[in-house]
Amino acid sequence: MSRKALFLCDNTVLGDIYRANLLAYVDLELVIVSEYEAFIKELHQKWDLILSVSLIGEEDVAKKAYDHLQEISLKTPFAVVGSRSEISNQDDITTLEGNLDIKQLVRAIAQIFKITAKEMAALEVADYFPLPIKLLQYLENAPCNVYVQVSKNPRKYEFALAWEKGAIRRHVVTEYIERGFSVLYVPAQERLKVINLVSQMVITTLDDPNLSKEQRLDALEQGFEVVAAKLTDDAKVSTEVVAISKKCIEQITDVIKSFPKLRGLLVGLAENKSRYLYFHSILSTYICNHVVRNISWGGEGHAEKISFVLYFHDIFLVPIYNKYPQFKYEEELVFNNLLSDREKEVVVTHARMAGELVKTFPRAPMGADAIVTQHHGLTSGNGFTLDFKDDVSPLAKVIIIAEAFVDEIIRARENGVSPDRTEILAVLRSKFTRHTYKKIIDTLENLPL
Repeated sequence: MSRKALFLCDNTVLGDIYRANLLAYVDLELVIVSEYEAFIKELHQKWDLILSVSLIGEEDVAKKAYDHLQEISLKTPFAVVGSRSEISNQDDITTLEGNLDIKQLVRAIAQIFKITAKEMAALEVADYFPLPIKLLQYLENAPCNVYVQVSKNPRKYEFALAWEKGAIRRHVVTEYIERGFSVLYVPAQERLKVINLVSQMVITTLDDPNLSKEQRLDALEQGFEVVAAKLTDDAKVSTEVVAISKKCIEQITDVIKSFPKLRGLLVGLAENKSRYLYFHSILSTYICNHVVRNISWGGEGHAEKISFVLYFHDIFLVPIYNKYPQFKYEEELVFNNLLSDREKEVVVTHARMAGELVKTFPRAPMGADAIVTQHHGLTSGNGFTLDFKDDVSPLAKVIIIAEAFVDEIIRARENGVSPDRTEILAVLRSKFTRHTYKKIIDTLENLPL
């Protein structure tokens, strides 16, 4: 039977993250209440642990809760989250830092219950690796068993066998796609075997001059996924990565030219059922190409550089979005109860990581690494900003505006309405107030929709 804990906490993000991780790692069910009065009412139940944030507003609720437990002689272990309470860091009370350091949280709670590392390891989920379902359509034979995820309960992810090693059942792939599945799973140790088989097939497909627009978009997506999978396993440029990347970047240029209006590209991508990052990169490339053709300092060389940058700028996020397809915006990835600490670190540092990767790419366009690093408006490439300054490259600013435009397109689609250029530009002008950003936004007044 699971242990149960009561947590007095008014921070929903912190509460959700604590709840998911404590259930997954130490089999502790967390009940969260946000007000002191509700906390008192719950004390009649049997709890194995009681936690409280240090302050709610300016009130020291941790001390208030702890004093009450002493008054009623309740001997349940108590932990305070945060260092601003009068009782924080007392020798007889467990104090947690109150941040998103999940390792410290799990270690401290495991120590309270005397749970060993071996026992925690037994609770961890099986190591299955998500693969875009369309990649399997390129294979005649699967080199390993293929699985489908049947439960998303963070306490225990469950997988069922879709088909055994051997011939690809194409009707099964189609069935899963029609049911809304975007990924299937293979044992993690087998993933490179599958990816390597797909790589050459993608290049061969992209070389086919008879592909329709939709088929080209589909093949481009697979190339994007293959490169991401290879880089995630070994973050350095290989011969295969160079070959697929160059072919894809060439094709992106042709695709953009073949869609003279944004609406046509939107329809093509929607029919392609593309995942968020690929969709975002292609649309942003289209919009950036328009900007550099319509701004005084722009030119064809800039357009080529932007295609390269946008192919690689979010490449390290692909496996994370494949694993958590319910998320669309990068900020959502940091503040949720599913990603591990390591995955959150990748989200926060992905711009810097991608910039370092691009430095090693043979014959990368000059300055591309700096633009990749700065694509969230920070020169370090670490984190996100709401204060977009002028200390980043002009082309980084173009990408920032283009991606913000695409985000508004996605929000409009989610709300079931057609994107309205006037409304989107008004949102962008309120968000990006500096003159250099506004000049870029002005070029989108005549963006063909």
